[in-house]
Amino acid sequence: MLTSEKDTPSSPPLKTAYVADQFGLSVADFQRYCQLGLIIVSVDKGACDSRDSLHIKCCLGNRVWQATIDPEGRITFEAMTFIRGKMAKTLRR
Repeated sequence: MLTSEKDTPSSPPLKTAYVADQFGLSVADFQRYCQLGLIIVSVDKGACDSRDSLHIKCCLGNRVWQATIDPEGRITFEAMTFIRGKMAKTLRR
């Protein structure tokens, strides 16, 4: 659900460049790491707080970036977490 500048207007407004910046990466490096399977992106629609929200989680090594996006495309929650030990290995699978 991450989009580039070339995507259609119906795509979610969260741009790849924004997420790449959260990890301190260029867009090219972010996309390359995704293709290599080093970055795992998961998107869940709706949950207990709002059925229309998107919950995005990106994992790179021991770093986990999470965000909740409302129906208007605004980020309502955002956090970067650093995982230690066995939990970091579990997230990569």
